[in-house]
This record gives sequence, structure tokens and C-alpha cells, in this order.
Amino acid sequence: MFDNINGHIEKNQLILFLHSIDEGFLLLDASWTVVDMNLGSWQKMGFQLGQQSIGAKFLEVFPSVRNTDRFDTYKEVMRTGVPASIDQVFIKNELGKSFFYFHIYKVGDGLGIIVRDITEEKQQELELIKRNKQLSDLSAHLQTARDQERAAIAREIHDELGQDLTALKFELHWLEQKMLPDQSLLREKSRELIKTADNMIQVVRKITSKLRLEYLETHSLPEALKLKLKEFNKMTGIDTSISVESGEIEIFQEAAIVLYRILQEALTNIARHAGASKAEVTYFCDGDSAFLSIMDDGRGIGKEELNAPGAYGLIGMRERCSNLKGKLKITGSLGQGTLVEVVLPLL
Repeated sequence: MFDNINGHIEKNQLILFLHSIDEGFLLLDASWTVVDMNLGSWQKMGFQLGQQSIGAKFLEVFPSVRNTDRFDTYKEVMRTGVPASIDQVFIKNELGKSFFYFHIYKVGDGLGIIVRDITEEKQQELELIKRNKQLSDLSAHLQTARDQERAAIAREIHDELGQDLTALKFELHWLEQKMLPDQSLLREKSRELIKTADNMIQVVRKITSKLRLEYLETHSLPEALKLKLKEFNKMTGIDTSISVESGEIEIFQEAAIVLYRILQEALTNIARHAGASKAEVTYFCDGDSAFLSIMDDGRGIGKEELNAPGAYGLIGMRERCSNLKGKLKITGSLGQGTLVEVVLPLL
């Protein structure tokens, strides 16, 4: 509100106004003598100042300011007349640890300094940062727990249901071999059931493939990316290519899982929504960071789709990246495709 004070306001009017505000007000003359201040406001903010402060030298009243960047700012405003503001000044006084916001203005030949206590605002900001950190940690924990649970479910489905279906298929084959030549109707029915069992086995494999980390469980990340892309090409008919530059560098497991899961989600989106004819993947690692990009030549994702509240796949990609302090960028060009870029720090 002090930015709009014009030079034509009489000095006495300005002082009366500043004495009426809750912020700390300090007026200095050209010799750095304290001409006036609203002591009540300064005392409320925890400064042990009395009436003797008025008429004293500024550095006698506030000796801790000497040799600080803040005092350099005061002198610069005194010299140039250009107003300045200083954010979040930390001061320890009678009230404990406090944060203040300073406004410095040229008033006549001297200075006017307005100080606002922003401790409560700062505490709220720090609390918000703390809560966001807790939510981020919780998200990372849930993501890890979810991956572990998905892997356990996949093993259970594969070991129990998959094996039972395979056994059922063999039993049906055995029954078919035992049928008499004139039992053609039963033989036909048996073959239909064998075909159904084959289909169910494929469904089980497809479900377990989506639940678990597939190739990453038994291969390095570069090899897993290549195998996943080869499988994607076989299943969808979409042309694929991959460029890998990582040498012998191995990254930690959490980072590998994030990159692999993002590739899974990106390929799923390409198959379902992009209408693409080809997909190109690039993986690069220099030991400090890992970079992954997935590009298609489909219709291109729009801004509304990127920010849609129900786009849980994209939200999951962002969360996985954020949990490792990484960066995720998704851009789409209408009719020219979509580009997904991931950078994860490894140090």
C-alpha cells in the first residue's frame, strides 16, 4: 500500500498516517538519526525499544544491522532515492524466531522504513511445505507398496490360476484321446473346451504381464525396454524403434521401475488413443541422470487431456517422476503426435 504514497503529501500527514498502522515505522534523517518511530508497534513485534531510541543513531538502536546486506540496501536507497523491499528477514528477538518484510523509501533527505511481521505467514508456508513433503513421501510409499502388491497378485494368478488352466487343458487332451471313434460330438466339444482353456491362459498371461514388471524382473533396464517394445510391436502392429546409450551403467532399482512403468503407460496410451503408425523410444544414461523419451506420430494429445482430472495414467506418471525428484514433460502437436520426456537424477 506504500507504493502509492506521492511526494506531495505533507511530512506531518505522512507521519500521522504511519503512526496509525500496525507495521513498524521508522523515520531517519540524512545523518542516520532516528527522527520518529511508532514504538508500540515495534514493541509488539518483540523489539526492546524505548523512548530513548528516538534521537539516537540508527546503528545504536539496531546494532545488529551493521555489516549486513540489509544495511547496504538502506544506504543504496538513501543514495539513489529508489524504493526497495526485502523479503523474509530472519531476526531473533524477545518473541523468539521471527520473520519480517521490509519496505524502504526515501523521505526528504532521509529514509522511511516500514517493517511488517510475517512470522505467521512464514510458519503457514513452512507447514504447507512440510505437509506437501509428507504427502509426497506417502505417495512414494504407496507407489512402492502398490508395485509389490501387484507383483504378488501376478505371481498368485500365474502360479495358481495359470497352472490350473494348463492342467485342465492336459486333462481335456487326455479325455479326447480316450474317446471312441463314434463319439464325434464329445470330441468336438472337447476341442472347443481346449480352445477356451488356451484363450483363458492367454488372458492370464496378459493380466499378469500388466501387473508385474515383466522383463525388468529378469533383465537390465535397457534390455527390458527393448523387449517391451518388441512385444508392443507384435501385439499392435505399430512400427517401433529404440535407441539406447548407457554403456555398462546400471541405475538403482527405484529409478529403473519408474522409467519402465512410464514406458508401459505411454505405450498403453499410444495403443488406445493415439492412432499412431510408429513409436520411437530413446534411452540415455550418463551416470548423473537417466533420460527416456517416447514419441509417436499419432493425433497428438491436447492440453485438456493433459490436465483432465480423470487422467489417472498421466497423474501416475507425474507422481512417479516427482517422487524421485525427476522431471516429466508431455507435449502434443495436433496431427503430428505426442512426445513424452523423462529426466531422473541419479546422484
